Amino acid sequence: MRRYAILIVTLFISCSAIHKAQKSFETGDFASAVAKCQRTIEQDSLNAEAHFILGKCYHAQGQLVQAIEALCKAYEITPETAVTRSAKTELIFVRIEYADSLFHRQQDASAKQELNSVLSLDSTNTPALLRLGNYYYERGLLDKSSFYYRLIAKNDSGRAPATAQLKVIEQRTTKAQQHFVQGNAFYQKYQYRNAVEQFEEALNNKPDHRDAKYYMALSRGAILYNQRKRTELWDAIEEFGKAMTLKPESGEAHYYLGLAYEKKNREEFDNAIDEYKRALEKEPDGWFARVCQKKVKELTRKRDILRKFWGK
Repeated sequence: MRRYAILIVTLFISCSAIHKAQKSFETGDFASAVAKCQRTIEQDSLNAEAHFILGKCYHAQGQLVQAIEALCKAYEITPETAVTRSAKTELIFVRIEYADSLFHRQQDASAKQELNSVLSLDSTNTPALLRLGNYYYERGLLDKSSFYYRLIAKNDSGRAPATAQLKVIEQRTTKAQQHFVQGNAFYQKYQYRNAVEQFEEALNNKPDHRDAKYYMALSRGAILYNQRKRTELWDAIEEFGKAMTLKPESGEAHYYLGLAYEKKNREEFDNAIDEYKRALEKEPDGWFARVCQKKVKELTRKRDILRKFWGK
């Protein structure tokens, strides 16, 4: 009975303190409200309302990190109540505001992390989806941005701007593909300079067009490879290396790397042989496969003869 009475008194005191904290918050006396909430939490760490009011106080004072921490604690307290649901709503709002401040300070990775935290709380949150969509669009990552715009378009809220952005992305993608097709036609005819012009136009419209980037690198590499100056072969090798990283599954870039290494130094065989072998491993049926097989045999024979001559 005595224990029950103590519990009733504790609850009464707690409720009174929370009421006073709320009054202080409403009148703008945030310092007093914070102090009252902290005293309540010291006595009852699972008091969701105290954490909630504390989070609102920090938010009102622009202390967003502290606000997020307090609101997280309020939201995570179980069982779920009207207070924890309100804390979740406030937490989402503060995280978005904090993400905006991080973007403003060019701390993009942290900002995206905050927005993804919002989406973990509400996967259909339009403001978070829109910010992520805009972020990727501004950086030319149209595929990623359209992913977020499509999620918005499924909902009524914010549908119009998302749909408009998707239409713009579709138009830019169509133009990019048209230029890519023209560029690829030039590439197949070994007209590399014309190809580069078309690939540049494709990338102006869609900077994340992987195929355009890939064939742009191959075309630039081919132009450099065909120059008379041996010093430009290093630049050609760099371009072919870019192509290799863009499409690691492709053997074509390795074939061109083999040609470049072979041309750079006629008496150094290992790099060229290795690249021809990689080309064959990745695309054994590629258009360059027969040439690579011939090159491997020819260069291996020359290397072995030279080693035998020098006694190595």
